[in-house]
Amino acid sequence: MIRPFLFFSFCFFSALVSAQVNYKPDPSVDIIHYEFNIILNDTTDMIDGTALIDINFKEMVTSFDFDLKNINSFGKGMKISDLSFNGSGVNWVHSDNKVKITPVIPPAKGSSCEVFIKYSGIPADGLIISKNKFGSRTFFADHWPDRGSCYLPVVDHPSDKATVDFIITAPSHYEVVASGHLVEFSDLPKEMKLTHWKEEVPLPVKVMTFAAADFAVQLAGIVNNVPVWTWVFPENRKEGFYDYSVAVKPLAFYSNLIGPYSYEKLADVQSKTIFGGLENAGCIFYAENSVTGLGKAEGLIAHEIAHQWFGNSVTEADWHHIWLSEGFATYLASVYNETNSGKGKLTEDMKFARDRIIRSFIRSPVPVIDTTSTNLMRLLNTNSYQKGAWILHMLRFKLGDCAITGLSLFF
Repeated sequence: MIRPFLFFSFCFFSALVSAQVNYKPDPSVDIIHYEFNIILNDTTDMIDGTALIDINFKEMVTSFDFDLKNINSFGKGMKISDLSFNGSGVNWVHSDNKVKITPVIPPAKGSSCEVFIKYSGIPADGLIISKNKFGSRTFFADHWPDRGSCYLPVVDHPSDKATVDFIITAPSHYEVVASGHLVEFSDLPKEMKLTHWKEEVPLPVKVMTFAAADFAVQLAGIVNNVPVWTWVFPENRKEGFYDYSVAVKPLAFYSNLIGPYSYEKLADVQSKTIFGGLENAGCIFYAENSVTGLGKAEGLIAHEIAHQWFGNSVTEADWHHIWLSEGFATYLASVYNETNSGKGKLTEDMKFARDRIIRSFIRSPVPVIDTTSTNLMRLLNTNSYQKGAWILHMLRFKLGDCAITGLSLFF
């Protein structure tokens, strides 16, 4: 992602993003698929949700758990009203932001199960319910890094990938977009509408997403049979369609440079993300002020589309390896600039990055893989972005473009 408001994020979201980088999910439990049914409304910020979760057990376990935020002192968080294991009752406890499930008969190695969870509450974070700059109410699922568990029962760690269905019921004036491909939209009684999106490529929770808002939608183009859609607020539809239409260029460039694009579509979405851009799989969010009508979003879009390969398709096993996501996206955006504007532009980008690295190292001489950091948001730093990009730049010119070609990395 791109973070023009990083200081803001540190100050206001560090309390919410409290997970430590040493959090490890249970390797015996493999989430295969999530199905989330979520009901939104225009009266309150309360949501009603159900989750069907398919699990494979790699080893016998006596208990297992999901991440899900409890109701906090401000009245925000989730409360479970029903939970079952393979259709039957089961012992469970929801405390300390975890749902611990203890089956009567421990699941055997190699067995599978389905967990059903019914819950409701006001999201503390992760699902941003607010108004856009035009005063219209909006819903944006903004999960990075581990904020999805503020309203979804999940294993909220980058090492655990699963397919996902988002089935969203909302007032009928909303358009709903999400990761995956569209399965259904149906009008319901009482001026409600159901929209169902299915993602069949396994994803970490951090890049699963959906959004509900008043959108204008346009097909920007098709790249290798992948449709590229633009979703923007109606009030700036002409400007948004123009600014985001450039997305077809980096998608075609990276598809040729790296390999096939993994997802069913690419949607570029004007949003209320807390970041400048958030690389949700096949459904990228950009800050609402990225739409100007001046065609200035190409660099941002190139960075976020590069994440579709590095960060999404290839995902770091743990948080402190985030340079494998941000370093690659930063450098690939510069390689894209080099192709469009010549080597002088690459040189300019790398000089800018080097200057930032030197200033950062003087202030805080820490390694790129920093296992001492205790706050996930603080991993979004110069080491992960610019120094990660420089590692790749040095490798490229140490090995040569021909060698890199053989590794299918750059040329």
